[in-house]
Amino acid sequence: MTSSARKGGVLARLADAMFMHRRKVIVAWLVVVAAAIAGGMGLAGTYSVDYSTPGSDSKAASDRLVNAFAGRSGESVDIVWKASDSATAPTVKERVDRLLEQVEALPGIVAGATTADAEVSRDERTAIVHLPLDRMAGEVPDATGERIGELVTRAGGNGLQVAASGQIEKLDKQTGGGGEMFGVGVAALVLLLTFGAVVAAGLPILLAGFGVLIAAMLGKVLAGVIDTADWASQVSIMIGLGVGIDYALLILTRYRAAVREGLTRRDANVVAMTTAGHSVLVAGLSVVIALLGLFIMRLPYLYGVALAAGLTVLVVLAATMTILPAVIGFLGKRIDALRIPGLDRPPKDPDRTPSARWARAAAEGVSATAISEALAPAPKPWSAMS
Repeated sequence: MTSSARKGGVLARLADAMFMHRRKVIVAWLVVVAAAIAGGMGLAGTYSVDYSTPGSDSKAASDRLVNAFAGRSGESVDIVWKASDSATAPTVKERVDRLLEQVEALPGIVAGATTADAEVSRDERTAIVHLPLDRMAGEVPDATGERIGELVTRAGGNGLQVAASGQIEKLDKQTGGGGEMFGVGVAALVLLLTFGAVVAAGLPILLAGFGVLIAAMLGKVLAGVIDTADWASQVSIMIGLGVGIDYALLILTRYRAAVREGLTRRDANVVAMTTAGHSVLVAGLSVVIALLGLFIMRLPYLYGVALAAGLTVLVVLAATMTILPAVIGFLGKRIDALRIPGLDRPPKDPDRTPSARWARAAAEGVSATAISEALAPAPKPWSAMS
């Protein structure tokens, strides 16, 4: 253990231990990945949730509707279509009626609605039909939502756009976005501009993806323990990638600056983890606490989302604090390999950047203002002034 690690606290000793026992650290995390994948595949639960709010007027109305009108829950799936000419044209109505018949044959959907029941927009190009559910949306089989998505996608084309809306699980499967990949691409570009080297830029992304993979598998197990919405996985992935890349970026920036100051890579690792690593630890735990604050809202369908996202942040945080020092030990000088021409400038001293100078000036300005206010004579009472 280095002298800096001995003088430092828990984070310093942790960073040095991960650096020195890097092979064991990597092997241990590979075992964790294998266990998480096995658990996610063997113990995976079903994503389902009841979106009704306990104690609310809407919940009471829905329960009364179920009791008074058997076979109707008060919830529905909306089929919306838009035609290039007219949404009520005979050919369009024929296509949509055929779609409605197929949808109404699925479990959970009440039959009987046709295009004659549609609400039409003023320009007569858009229309909507509400298909009642015979049970609560959370009780409708996932296969129904998936099938509706397939039927809606197949019904469009030739000047007709069709979409479905509702709280049925898997209903929006056909509208998968890919926003996460776009965000990762933007992050990769920023990291390249920041580090000027492919290896250093790719490390935060790989580390974040590694943590998110483990958390995603554990999230499937969590879905078998507590009701969890299917969109909880998307929220967890976005949050996990965001914090993972950010945390690794902070630590790597401080590490490279410490190396540039003349420290050995082992000591630089300790310095980075005790400074930027401390900030990362506080930030990560703050995010987890904030996510758990969703329980205060007393909306059961958010509980699974809060736990899944919080679990993702914890896994990514643990990976950052342990794997990153180990990888730094493995790579050594190669962490700055594959430099990009024109971007391979050495990292700046973080204490001399324009942002650091601005922060110091702002702090000095606040201090000066506080001192002047403290030394200023107290204002006279109104009686004395009069």
